[in-house]
Amino acid sequence: MPFRTLRRGPHGGQAQIAGIPLPEGGGVLLWGKPLENLGFLIEDVGVLAIADLHLGYEEVLREEGLFVSSQYPKIKEMILEMVSDHSPEILVVNGDFKHEFGEASLQEWVEVRDLIESLLKEEVKLVFVRGNHDNFIVTLMKKYGLPLELEVKIGNCLFLHGHRLPSQTAEKIIIGHEHPSILLRDEFGTKFKYKAFLIGKYAGKELVVLPSMHPLATGTVINREKSYMSPLLKLTGIEEFTPYLAEPGVAVKKFPKIKELFNI
Repeated sequence: MPFRTLRRGPHGGQAQIAGIPLPEGGGVLLWGKPLENLGFLIEDVGVLAIADLHLGYEEVLREEGLFVSSQYPKIKEMILEMVSDHSPEILVVNGDFKHEFGEASLQEWVEVRDLIESLLKEEVKLVFVRGNHDNFIVTLMKKYGLPLELEVKIGNCLFLHGHRLPSQTAEKIIIGHEHPSILLRDEFGTKFKYKAFLIGKYAGKELVVLPSMHPLATGTVINREKSYMSPLLKLTGIEEFTPYLAEPGVAVKKFPKIKELFNI
């Protein structure tokens, strides 16, 4: 169900998707903006944050007998488009730059090198946060003079992948790891899964959970599952989080809180 099928309610009232009234305000937060290409823009500190690229994932799927075309050209296009459109000072890759837990596959090495070299041509500082999949990549990062940190604090924002609890605090915490998505059904019972940004609180601080950049990594269906990968989410009341659903390249829409989307 593409967002382009968004409908107005009776008599031109509140916009709806799958019969769900959408809150007013679009996809803009007071301090950050979820983007339709799955990045999160924090203009106050000049940061564009992305997460969970999982480069090389298709090769793993092929080894399991599922043959899919490479998603890398689309991922690269989306990232470069956001950098061009928003001119951030810093691009934070918030973990799981590559997919394979062990040594990188040939596809991973080719794609990782190509994306790094493409981004180094842009007028943006690259900051890489280490995710649980980012093993055997430290040497490559050193070759390009790029640090790989477990946590990075920029202004009042703390970036970590989300597979472990933070070792420090900040007013705003940004994680990946969960690959959040929301499942909706239309009036005919057809199901649609959307990648989602999640906005809520952790230990009294603002928490943003980024969606995966990889088109095939849709991860946890937040309004269906009660078990979460990130220890931060296990310690929060996720039903109070506000999801921003994304149709990549098209739009981001603010939805009601998670508690209103269970069993829809």
